[in-house]
Amino acid sequence: MGPKALEQWSSAFLGGGKIAGDEYNEPVRAGREWWRDVPVEKVLVLAGRDEVLVDGIRRWEKVFREGFEDGGKEGEEGKVEFLVVEGEFHDHVNVGLGMGLKESVQAKRVKGWIGSRL
Repeated sequence: MGPKALEQWSSAFLGGGKIAGDEYNEPVRAGREWWRDVPVEKVLVLAGRDEVLVDGIRRWEKVFREGFEDGGKEGEEGKVEFLVVEGEFHDHVNVGLGMGLKESVQAKRVKGWIGSRL
């Protein structure tokens, strides 16, 4: 996939340019303060090392973690788990299941993460 395809997909997602980029559509734009009061206890962030979005996901995770974990709340570190998996790609969990691929590292981690919270 090249830059032209990414431009087409992002344009389609943003309504052909009718919707401006914002924190909801492009979370990497949000500052750490934006994430302070996310109403969940813990977050699992996954990325494939080979995916085109991995650099943006890494930047976002750092800012998200700073806002979500710090957020002026003492003793709440460790609320974000971040896993980057070699040889996997964006949305590997869903695509792999849909295509009948061997269960990925990301899929195993998602199952374990959800199972530990039930």
